[in-house]
Amino acid sequence: MAGWKETFQSFWDKRNRHYLNLQAGGLEDTDISTVRELARWERVREDLRDRKVKLKRSTSKIEVLNVAEENPNVNIWYRVGVSWDLEQEGCQFRQSWMESRICVLKNKSGWWVTEDKQVEEEGQGGMNLSPPLDEEPLLAGAQSGSMHQRAEQGERYTDEMYEMSRGYNRHRAVEYAHRWWNSYNPQFKHFEVDCTNYVSQCLWAGGAPLTYSQDRTKGWWYRFETPPNWSFSWAVAHSLRWYLAGSTSGLRAREVQSARELEPGDVICYDFDGDGRWQHTTVVVAKDAHNEPLVNAHTTNSQNRYWAYRDSSAWTPNIQYKFFHIIV
Repeated sequence: MAGWKETFQSFWDKRNRHYLNLQAGGLEDTDISTVRELARWERVREDLRDRKVKLKRSTSKIEVLNVAEENPNVNIWYRVGVSWDLEQEGCQFRQSWMESRICVLKNKSGWWVTEDKQVEEEGQGGMNLSPPLDEEPLLAGAQSGSMHQRAEQGERYTDEMYEMSRGYNRHRAVEYAHRWWNSYNPQFKHFEVDCTNYVSQCLWAGGAPLTYSQDRTKGWWYRFETPPNWSFSWAVAHSLRWYLAGSTSGLRAREVQSARELEPGDVICYDFDGDGRWQHTTVVVAKDAHNEPLVNAHTTNSQNRYWAYRDSSAWTPNIQYKFFHIIV
């Protein structure tokens, strides 16, 4: 009789067909998470077909992070890294992403996979619990651009080094998005749900000016100190969506009606359930052959991902989007 290790290996071999050739064979719809996964991959195939995108080459790698044996179950936390080389009407690009997952196996007359799902996924971007802001005034001073640039690479940075922007450099925002798409700048706090924190960093790297306030519900700011402080709009998807819609100074944006109107360095906000609670944020990094945005994101760390997110397990038919063109 196969042990749990052999059962997990067999399961992973079947699951890997999704990542490598979009085949769903071998997965049975025995639980809700698997049903969602099968539906997700059907949407992926539909999207690639509709966009006239061909999968030319694919690679995937699994890394087991932790194993907990709790009779009669075994819980396996693992990470999957996937890269696809894609071609669309002569345009070639690579899409990459990382999934953190948990696989639950149960010993019942042999080992069986009872559940396999993502641990961190889009759609979890509610209010972050944050330590209270101290009572010191928030001051911003000027500093050299070289200090700002070194901080983008992860070197030490302080509030007093902040450079007020004279414009928004989209190229630098996109460079930062690619530099940190699958890692975390140590000069910033890493959130469990990190999507909006990451997008705010990209905007900051492009020179978007911080707007400080004593009130965390106001402005858009990050304070480099120990411990650090930040506004809700910096790290919470719902807050950034409304800040971009209403800001009249500092970081400002203009809402546009279609994704095609966006440029690299712009922002997309997502309400997966259509209930008015905005849960996810991405940054545009490129356009495909049909002038549709490709985005980078954190939480499910992604690079050059198609903006509509129908490949996400959080997607629902009720999904709503907001498209923001940065104008500073």
